[in-house]
Amino acid sequence: FNSSPDDFIKSIMSNYAVDSIQSKRMYETQNLILKNIESKRNSISGVSYDEEMANMVKFQQAYIASARMINTLDEIIGLTVNNLGLVGR
Repeated sequence: FNSSPDDFIKSIMSNYAVDSIQSKRMYETQNLILKNIESKRNSISGVSYDEEMANMVKFQQAYIASARMINTLDEIIGLTVNNLGLVGR
């Protein structure tokens, strides 16, 4: 090295600045690629979260209605069996 210590430090600082700018650009590019991939994945999957939530509510209500019907039938059968008792013996 035939340069002065001052020139050496300036060279190192310059290299760090260039590396910093390059790494920032690479980070931004990778972020754009990631967002693009996520966007394409979401468009392919075609899942609408609002629609899925509406379906969940609909199925939950159907389940509740079915459970009420089964409970009602259980009560009817229970009353029928208990009230008939020993008829027919």
